[in-house]
Amino acid sequence: RVLADRFELRDTLGSGGMGAVYAGVDRVTGQPVAVKLVRADLDAPTSLLRRFLREAELVASLEHPAIVRMLHVDLDTDGTLFQVQELVRGETLAARLQRGNLGQDEVAGMLRTLADALATAHARGVVHRDVKPGNIMLTDTAPGVKLLDFGIARLRDDVTDDPATLDASSLETLTRVGAVIGTPGFMGPEQARGLEVGPRTDVYALGVVGWLALTGSLPPRGAVPGALGDVLRACLADDPDHRPDAAGLSARLSRLAPAPETFDDAPTSFPEDV
Repeated sequence: RVLADRFELRDTLGSGGMGAVYAGVDRVTGQPVAVKLVRADLDAPTSLLRRFLREAELVASLEHPAIVRMLHVDLDTDGTLFQVQELVRGETLAARLQRGNLGQDEVAGMLRTLADALATAHARGVVHRDVKPGNIMLTDTAPGVKLLDFGIARLRDDVTDDPATLDASSLETLTRVGAVIGTPGFMGPEQARGLEVGPRTDVYALGVVGWLALTGSLPPRGAVPGALGDVLRACLADDPDHRPDAAGLSARLSRLAPAPETFDDAPTSFPEDV
């Protein structure tokens, strides 16, 4: 299948409740891409589709080497909604952890890069809301890690139609009260209760990721000693106001370990958990 007379679909990478992701190629540039299709049988109102397009365009404006780039968002001639993203080859952190835990330096470097990526998103008013090992890709190219899938990222309801005019001051980073969206085990207490969700909710999830990568268990099981343990416990504070913001977290982690360039044991392969 070819979308918009340009994007050719090839191998299936993964699927979920909203649709499927394919490896493909941009026939204009020859560039390998990942194409995410929204299921055709979803009864989505036009207003929701327009909102999806606006939010996707804003995510496309995020520029950071550890954020997977969104290249194109469009409706095909038959009404199929699709996103075209950078195709990242590597291994999800979820798959890597099936072979054992990571060391402290590896985890500190990985978290530093991801925290810096989240700081970029938060500065533009975008909250990821689903930071977890399945949405983190370890790669064999710098910076060694990529944050995937802003598919449930949320912005304010009254955003302007022109994404070029959006900035942090015009965006509301809090999701609607009562909507519980995310992955159990990685949600901050406020997210699990359907309360207001903001940038420090992503910081909590990143703390859980680090704890799991080091101990093989979700907190509070296991123990993380030393300065890295202190940083992770700060991320896991029940009160969001007591957690560091993403930029502050990256700065604290930079004193513990350099950002990774690659993960040596991350094989080059298609992602298992898109």
